[in-house]
Amino acid sequence: MFVTREITVIAVSMLLTSIRGCTGKGTFMKHTLLFFIASLLLIITGCQPGKEAQEKQAQDKQGSEYKDRKEIYELQERCGKLAAEKFKELHGNSGMWSDKDAHYISNQRNHYNKKLNKCFVLLTTQSIPRSKVELQKNGTSSEIDLWDINEEKQYGQFFRFSTMSSPFDCEVSGKRCKSEDEWNSLIKPYMEE
Repeated sequence: MFVTREITVIAVSMLLTSIRGCTGKGTFMKHTLLFFIASLLLIITGCQPGKEAQEKQAQDKQGSEYKDRKEIYELQERCGKLAAEKFKELHGNSGMWSDKDAHYISNQRNHYNKKLNKCFVLLTTQSIPRSKVELQKNGTSSEIDLWDINEEKQYGQFFRFSTMSSPFDCEVSGKRCKSEDEWNSLIKPYMEE
């Protein structure tokens, strides 16, 4: 059953008018019953003071949250596109290339960090030496770089040969690290928030 606020106000006014006109035997009972019915109508239809204002505030908040989510989504999309363009510029479509020393395989992972309002990208490159001697001596190598794609600023670098237990180079924002686990902990605030 759908009852508007206006209909409820009219019904309550009519009930209150009829209460004033009641006299004689059982008047108190009639007044009590009519007051109960009027109160019940107000409760059922939700005609409480400020309810419309509360509903409007809730709708405004939902609209604002939608706008915020939409804006964040658009920033994430832009971050992904910029990272893909930069990766293609640096490493081509496939992310694979070779030179006289090695074969390389690269990939990227990007993240829009809403707390810092920055687009970060992790560029990972694996290299496999062409020389069997070099391959036996050092193995393959892994390089991971953390960049702010918009400012073209490097925030961190990780480099390790597969034959080494600890990295050759590991640093994020001036903090040195001694393992891949430490590296992952240091980049987490950039890549997960």
